Amino acid sequence: MIRPTQLAARHATMVSLALLSQSAQSHHGFGNYTEQDFEIEGVVTDFFFGNPHPRVALEVDGTTWDVWLAAYGRTVFACFDANVLAVGDTIRAIGHRVPDRAEMKTTKVEHDGRLFDFYPPDNPDRGPNADPNRKREGPCFYEVE
Repeated sequence: MIRPTQLAARHATMVSLALLSQSAQSHHGFGNYTEQDFEIEGVVTDFFFGNPHPRVALEVDGTTWDVWLAAYGRTVFACFDANVLAVGDTIRAIGHRVPDRAEMKTTKVEHDGRLFDFYPPDNPDRGPNADPNRKREGPCFYEVE
């Protein structure tokens, strides 16, 4: 016979697992973002480079956008880090946006005549979190044409 306290504990565990799986699912991938390509250009007002995802605050026409970069390992592998960016720089972010708020997830960033591609066709990493210590065989960034 299951006691009421055991039943409550099982129920709480099931609810917790369901919430965690939804949170993990919405965090990874582009589930909350539109499928259409989206681009914005603005001035960097703040940024964070670290796990799990680096983030840039971008001022665009009086609105601050949350610009989420690829996973930290991918971002570092693309040579886009805190040494490249400074508050006051202008960047163009390319990716996908959340329809109802000023938020986007990037696939590429243009900065100072260079294109930093977080998901290039020749990126050897097949998983979501690239190893920042692996050896680079191709270019670190691409010149903007």
